[in-house]
Amino acid sequence: MTLGKFEHCQTAIPVRHKRKVPFSPCITSPIGFSQRTLELRRLDGELDRYVLKASDYADMLVEAWAVNIHRSVSVEGNPLSLPEVKRLARDSLHNRQREVMDWPRQEIVNHMAVHASPEQWQPPWTIERLCALHRYLMDGSPPEDRPGELRDFRGAIENSAGEETMITAPPEYVKEELESLLRWRNEQADLLFPVVAASVFFHEFETRDWHFIYLPRPRETDPSLIARTPAPGGPPSRPSSSVCG
Repeated sequence: MTLGKFEHCQTAIPVRHKRKVPFSPCITSPIGFSQRTLELRRLDGELDRYVLKASDYADMLVEAWAVNIHRSVSVEGNPLSLPEVKRLARDSLHNRQREVMDWPRQEIVNHMAVHASPEQWQPPWTIERLCALHRYLMDGSPPEDRPGELRDFRGAIENSAGEETMITAPPEYVKEELESLLRWRNEQADLLFPVVAASVFFHEFETRDWHFIYLPRPRETDPSLIARTPAPGGPPSRPSSSVCG
């Protein structure tokens, strides 16, 4: 595939949000797609036959989770490097000594806790459930980040030059748009191949509508912003510096 194939497709900048209520995407598949999905399922079944040592399995988890978490939080301003994220992920997974951390490091621990307990966040999804997840991920963040709240102001995505490239859903439509997207996820998405459903949902939720509040964070750690770390024996619903403790 070459970019020249799509040179005739010109998009006006900024791209403006288009209402999708109800959310009902038209999805088509290319010729041969069903054969490729069958092959993916076959290969996935082959992987299930491998027996790994516990230490090797843990290393694979840390590598996969750390890369995913680093890419997710770095775009929102978390300054930690990938090696530091891997160290925190490894310490959390292996129940290493707890430490009082600043917010950037606490954010990594929060994400590790979610990765380690996916059963707590299984569908069906509701706005209340997503807000609870967002509060969990942002536990210990600066108060001005307003974790778990839907956006109530005009949203736009800017490029490195400060130019608006995308204008997201107006705040008065955010709740309705999100409810429509979640209804599609709960009632129709499971009929699709998982990679297709996940791609559609991610595109709409993350890049188009920008539902949750994400305020710019300082690139330098503010020592006054100390993450809250539960004491041993505290409530399990709060993330700590260990996902196993």
